[in-house]
Amino acid sequence: MKLQFGLLALSLFATTLWAGTENLRVGTPALCDQIIDRPCFALGYSHAKGQALWVQYHFTTEENRNRKHKRTNLFLPDPELRFETPDHKDYLSATYSRGHLAPAADMQHSAEAMEASFYLTNISPQHREMNSGIWADIEKFVRYTVNVERSIYVVTGPIFDAKTKRMGTSQIPIPNAFYKIIYDTTPPQKMIAFRVPNRPSNAPINTFVTTVDAIERETGLNFFSLVPEAEPLEATSSTEAWKKLNTWVRENLQ
Repeated sequence: MKLQFGLLALSLFATTLWAGTENLRVGTPALCDQIIDRPCFALGYSHAKGQALWVQYHFTTEENRNRKHKRTNLFLPDPELRFETPDHKDYLSATYSRGHLAPAADMQHSAEAMEASFYLTNISPQHREMNSGIWADIEKFVRYTVNVERSIYVVTGPIFDAKTKRMGTSQIPIPNAFYKIIYDTTPPQKMIAFRVPNRPSNAPINTFVTTVDAIERETGLNFFSLVPEAEPLEATSSTEAWKKLNTWVRENLQ
């Protein structure tokens, strides 16, 4: 019991320790080997995986509409990372591309945000067809959501299984799937999660809806730990509260 209490206290302390910015105001999913928190997004980097296990950011209507900066397409090592990162040449694959966790299209509101979106700490191996297909559709839905709401939190990351394949000279682990979570803080608050296998798919995005609780069980992460009122939302998976999702799918994907 004392051990369990000690671990719980340590977890709560660690979560609170990193909750000083807007990106992490709702909590830190996990401490990881290094947390890098910028005005545009925060991330938790795993040295063993050679990539972030989560990227989290607060996203507003104003930021999404302030689209002044174009893609740089300049992939660079993260200057704040204490570890050696995989080289962008490790991603020169016919099957997998350099997939953004925080999309460049969400970071057009500042030059610094756009540059940071191309740091290799924000990159994960994504199947090329998945990246440009179903994953791009979900990213578009995020931007649609923030346009009709005012304020959301977005969390994205890889999911690994026991039979993880690797690629490149650095032997980067290839995720089996990816998750993306949207927490709409505009009343009435709501939450939705997507779990997308890292392979091509022609299915509409609403077929990949799951619960935040399910993502937590699979990844071992703990989302929105500083928002007690969000706990009931993490257990729901109904798209009924997200009628705009079904409307968006009909208008944009069919």
